[in-house]
Amino acid sequence: AFILLIVLLFYFYQSKKNKEALEAAKSKFFSNITHEFRTPIALIQGPLEELCKKNQDPEILKKLETAQSGTNELIHLINQLLEISKIENQKIEINESYGDLIEFLKQIQNKHQDIAAQKDIKIEYEGLDQSLYCYFDADKIQKILDNLLSNAVKFSSNRSKITVLLERTDDIINLSITDEGPGIPEEAQSKIFDRFYRSENTSQKGTGLGLPLAKELSQILGGNLKLEKSNASGSKFSFTFPLE
Repeated sequence: AFILLIVLLFYFYQSKKNKEALEAAKSKFFSNITHEFRTPIALIQGPLEELCKKNQDPEILKKLETAQSGTNELIHLINQLLEISKIENQKIEINESYGDLIEFLKQIQNKHQDIAAQKDIKIEYEGLDQSLYCYFDADKIQKILDNLLSNAVKFSSNRSKITVLLERTDDIINLSITDEGPGIPEEAQSKIFDRFYRSENTSQKGTGLGLPLAKELSQILGGNLKLEKSNASGSKFSFTFPLE
């Protein structure tokens, strides 16, 4: 019985060790191949940008812009995959800098307003309006907001409104994004932060990586991202984080 116990313990130890080694190898392969994708895409993106600047034919220019949009989507996806790889390998760090948080948020909003204007969607800012100087991780906050705002624009109907609301309670910042889209199906609401999950009830393309990545980044910042409400009149996401 004692010998059998020793054999079983050794077996389970070895199985665990092999599983950890396999996971490490998979993670390394995943990270390396994702990095490798960047080089050929960059070689495509450079000439496309040059051709877009030089070409005056509207029909050809439209095709070039479509190809350029596709490469931009690929680069965005690769960056998401690399970010997830860093999180899994615990290699992601918080890099804070001192600046005006409100001005920073408005810059992100203005960037998405240009895209929203194509659907006649207006993005409005509400809440704290005076300067708010503090330490914050601009890169991670931008990635979280880029995801929330791009989703809001993507799923909102034409001629609707998206509201960005910034509130402060003591040393906690609450940033909410509310749209007037069709809402998220009730059966999908508990799964939207699962990696690679996509609702079957949507015709929109996507990888199911954006919201899970935003959720994990919010937790790394000591905060949280959640779906506040979602129904036929729209969805509201709330991102809270501590103020430094």
